[in-house]
Order: sequence, then C-alpha cells, then structure tokens
Amino acid sequence: MIIKDRHWSRNLLKGKARIIISQDNKNLKVVMMKKKIVEQRKGEGDIGIGTMIIFIALVLVSAIAASLLITTAGRLNQQAQDTAEIARQEIATGLLIRNMAGDRLVDGQGATAVMPTLDSTSPTPGSVSVTAIGYDPDGLGGNHTDGDEEYYGYKILVTTAPSDSGSGILKVQLYRSPDNTYNTANNDTLIKTWTDLAGNLPTAGTVAYDAPPSGRNIYFYYLKVYDKAGNVAYSTPDTSSTRLTNYDTVRPSAPTLAATGSFTALSRGPNSGTIQLVVTDLDLSSQTDTLSTSNAVWNIEETSDFTSLQQEYRIRGFNVYRSTAPIPPGAIATMQPIGFWDINDFTVDENHLADGVWYDYIQKTGGSEKTAYYYALAAVDLTGNEGNSYHSDGTQVSYGLVTSAACAASCTNDIVPPTFSTYTVTATASSMGIIISWVGEAADSGSGMAYEDFTGSVMNQQSEHYAYEIWRSLEPIYKVEQLPVNGRVNPLVKLAGYATGDPTNPANASTFIDYGIDFLTGSPVSTTGNTYYYAVVAVDNAGNRAIQPGLSVALEVIEIKVTLAAGSPPVDFDMVSLDISDGSRDVALTYGGIGTPADATSTTFTVEVVRDIDGTFIEGNILTPGSVVKIYINAHKLDFNLLPQTHVTLHIRPKHGVPAYESFITPSTYVDRYVELL
Repeated sequence: MIIKDRHWSRNLLKGKARIIISQDNKNLKVVMMKKKIVEQRKGEGDIGIGTMIIFIALVLVSAIAASLLITTAGRLNQQAQDTAEIARQEIATGLLIRNMAGDRLVDGQGATAVMPTLDSTSPTPGSVSVTAIGYDPDGLGGNHTDGDEEYYGYKILVTTAPSDSGSGILKVQLYRSPDNTYNTANNDTLIKTWTDLAGNLPTAGTVAYDAPPSGRNIYFYYLKVYDKAGNVAYSTPDTSSTRLTNYDTVRPSAPTLAATGSFTALSRGPNSGTIQLVVTDLDLSSQTDTLSTSNAVWNIEETSDFTSLQQEYRIRGFNVYRSTAPIPPGAIATMQPIGFWDINDFTVDENHLADGVWYDYIQKTGGSEKTAYYYALAAVDLTGNEGNSYHSDGTQVSYGLVTSAACAASCTNDIVPPTFSTYTVTATASSMGIIISWVGEAADSGSGMAYEDFTGSVMNQQSEHYAYEIWRSLEPIYKVEQLPVNGRVNPLVKLAGYATGDPTNPANASTFIDYGIDFLTGSPVSTTGNTYYYAVVAVDNAGNRAIQPGLSVALEVIEIKVTLAAGSPPVDFDMVSLDISDGSRDVALTYGGIGTPADATSTTFTVEVVRDIDGTFIEGNILTPGSVVKIYINAHKLDFNLLPQTHVTLHIRPKHGVPAYESFITPSTYVDRYVELL
C-alpha cells in the first residue's frame, strides 16, 4: 500500500489514521514502523510524567528532611550553647571576697527602736495656797494672835496635785516670784524640787516652807510642772495677805556635840578615792537661829506641820569645807565649800541627837590622792544664812572641833570602772515612747556605785536612789568615750534619764521609758520616726562608767564584703547558700534578703548593698559585675562563741561556679569594736 496523501501521513504519525493492510509487505512495514514509533513516544510521555511525580516527591521529602535537619541542628546548637554556658559558668563564675571583719556589738547595733508619736499634751499644773508663818516674842506661839507676832516666811500648801494622763509627771518645782508673773530664767527663785525618781511627787496636802531674804514684804509662789515628754505647765501664782514683818539675816549658831558625840574624817582605803565624814550625837536640842531682834528655837516652829528635819530645825543642812591645813574659826569666809550635807541625811532620835555619814569622793570634788585633808562644817538656815564653822577631829575645843589628817598615803584614786553581770538590753517602741529593759546588775569594789539624790540635795547622799544612766543616740553607742561627759562633746548622744535599780535585788529586771527628752534640760529633743540607739550606763562615785550593751568578749557579727570575680557572669543571690563552722558547730545558711545584722537569723544571712551599678540587686537580688555587697552573719544567733584564737571556715556557694572558700583564726586579742579578719 502506497501512502500518497501527506495529510493522511501526518494523521497516521499522530495516530489518527487507520492502518490499511495491503498485500504489499513494504507498505505494511512502513505502517508497522510508524505504529511502533507512535507507541514508543507514547511510552516515553508516560515515563516523563512518572519521573516528574517521583521528582516532586523527592523534592517534598528533601524539604521535609531539610526542615527536620535544620530544627535538629538548631536544637543541638542551643544545647551546645547551653552546655558551653554552663561549662563557662562552672569555670568562670565566682564570688570574690574583698575583706572580712568581726563586730563585737550584739546585732551590730545594740538596743534600738523607732520613736513613735510623742506626747504633746501639757500636764495639769495643780494649785497652791500660801500663808505666812512666824513666831511670837511673848511666847504665846506662832498661831496665837495678840499683835506682836513677827512673820519671816511662808507656808506653801499644795491644794491640788499636778497630774498628767500621757507620759506622766517627771518633776515639780516650787518657785518664789517677786511679782505675779512667771520668770524662772531670771528673777524667780527655785525653792524646792519633787521628782518621780525620788518617789516624792507632791500630792494634795504636801507642804513646803520658805523664808525669803530681805528686800520685799510680799512674795508669790507657783508650781512649774514637767511631764516626761518635756511638756511644761505653770500653776496660778498665789500669795498670802499677811505681809512679812521681819527677815532672817542672822547666821545660825553652831550645834554642839553631846558628851558622847564625835566628828571624824577617815580614809576608806586604797583605790577608793573616798574620805568618810562621820557625825555621832550632834545635839540639835538647844540651838537657836536669830531673826534680827529675837531668837527662834530650831525645834518649836509649827512642829505639828513640819514633815522634815530641815523645817523642824530651821536649817537646810551644812556646807562642807576642806583644806590641806587645819581650818581656824572664821577661815571659811574666804573659802568655797566642796559640798552640802543635807539635814535630812541625818538620823535624829527622840533626844534630838543626830547621826550621819557623808562621803567626800575626792575625784568628784577636785581633791588629790595621797593628800592629808582637814574638814569643817557650817550650818545653813532656811533663808540661806551660813553659821559659824566647826571642825572634825573628835576633840572638842572652845571654837569647835579640830580635824586630824585624813587620807594621806592610804587614800588613792579609784580608776577602775564598775563591772556588769550578764546583761540583756532591749528597746521596744510603745504608744508614746520607747521601753528600755535590762536584766543584770552592776557592782564596784572601789568608791562604790554612785547614787543620785533626786530631791535637790547637792552631794547625792541619799543612797535609796540607786541610779543608772540611760543614753540615747542617733548612732550605735557601745563605749564610754561616745558619751558627752567629762568635757567631751557629742551632739548625737543625749541623756534620756536615770533609772533606779532594785536596792534589795539589783539583778531583777528593770525598765525605763524614754519619752524623747534631754533629761538635763527637760526639753523635748527626739523626732517621731527616727531610729534611736540606747545604752545603760553604771557610774561609780569616782565618775568611772561602764556601759551595756558594750563590746562583747566574742565576735557577735561577721561582715563579708563580696563582688564578682573578673569575667564572672551575674549571680542570683536567691540561689546562694553559705556554710560556716566555728570548729564545734557547722551551720548552713540561705539568703534572707537585704537587711541589717539584726535581721539575720539562725538559718539565714542578710546583705547590705554597698554599690549597685545597674540597680539589679535591689530589684531582683542579682549581683552584676562592678557591684559590691556586704554579707552579714549573726554569730550571736548561731550560738557561736567566736573568742580570740577561734578557727573559722566558711563557703559561699553560688548555684553555678566555684564556691568562695575562706579559713582563718581570729586574732589573739580584740581591742576595738571591729576586728579585721581578712
């Protein structure tokens, strides 16, 4: 078969023409060949499509595999980085200890508290009434009126007692005024003081007496009342309608000793700094005090109204004079007394014979050790007139008594301060003040523990008023040298007041409430919201002082200043632990936050931020390069006894990295508050 039509041939090649079989083999071959070609190309197309499908599948599989590989590679890379960082931290992280010190003050601060809102309400001053007192020259008595009575003074009766509902009454002062005004700074004269510490605050019915000097015939009297917070109030001045007709300007005569009496001066021995004056059987029964033209026997003036010896005998007491040579009569006119011996410090029997003891603490009165001293006494009446002197010896002469030498080589100064028993001192804020509490007692083997006489006598002879000093400061107070005494000045430290111990058992718990005043002036000086530090101070009669809470014999706090080692990454202190041992106990501590040594506990340490470069420690307890903190370990709360020559080891362990390790032996002696350890 011959294929002549080209169009048909193309159709055939495309598979569209029918195959015509002819007898001609050549033509059949052509047809079969073309058919074969058509079928071959059709198979090749099918293969291409399959190949394309496989290729697409391979691409998809490759993409998925690549994704998995990338993800896995990322994870492996992150793990590698984390492992590398951990390894770097393990190698590079480190806390560097810059220095280390021990603090001998308990809690690193002693007793402290924040001052609450203070009492600002003035006390109720009370009231007084005044009547004239005198004597009757014709012997009918001061209460009998026949026209010849002479009036030389006043009786001041407290009709309404002062009171205070807040902090309480601190002291009450009776003043004499030449006019009907208050002027305590200049013209007005202080007559008497009653105090809470002495336990003699006036009540309704309390009586005081005054014999004014010459110059006027009428005076006014009023009370100045202080509460314990420094608030002051004045009572309305009162006077008597009876005018004074006489004034006491004459010196009282000198009492004499009974036949059994004596007056001696004795040294109390080495290291005491004390000379003891002893009077026995001083006869007060017949002594007189002249009131210008007439005499008034000391013991007959309104005796039913008098409640103390100075009123009964019309004398306040005796000025005490001292000299390195015997004191002749009249010599005291050119001398200055070293002290005052209050008549109320004597014991008087029914026969009007008086016994008494007075101590000259030579370091207080300006005397010298190993020096022979002679003494003389001169009576002082209610008006302030000083009588003739008499002397101490034991041998009475025509002009009085002559002393033998006292002190000499046997009397040496007391230079040793008192000692405290075990003390615990705490400060706790209350509603209007701070309560200072302590347990323990003080003792002194030299001049003896000092006593303060809060009734107004000069030389502190009333031993029933045993006193501690309570000092307040704006900084921790732990040594005597911080106190503004003996000429030292420290504006940060004020005397908050005195506290009386228990004379029957001084070891009993004692308390004092600080209402924020300067006791020496009675003025309020503290500020609400301020933190104040306190110390309890014992004083001996030579002026030596001992302080509590003072410096312990052991280290009470360990301070460690730390920073990061060079190249160290930041350290999270929430994850820091600390191990410490004193050789007998091992203790593990955890981070207890930013705070003071007092905030550290038996299981935690605290931190003070010294320098925080980027604020991260204050915000999140993270120590970063360049920042510095101070770690506090409260050894007192750990029951450690870090005495000299104690072996101490400690480890500071961050979560990662090498622990900071230190081992040291405390110094052989502790001198100051802070002890350098490293």
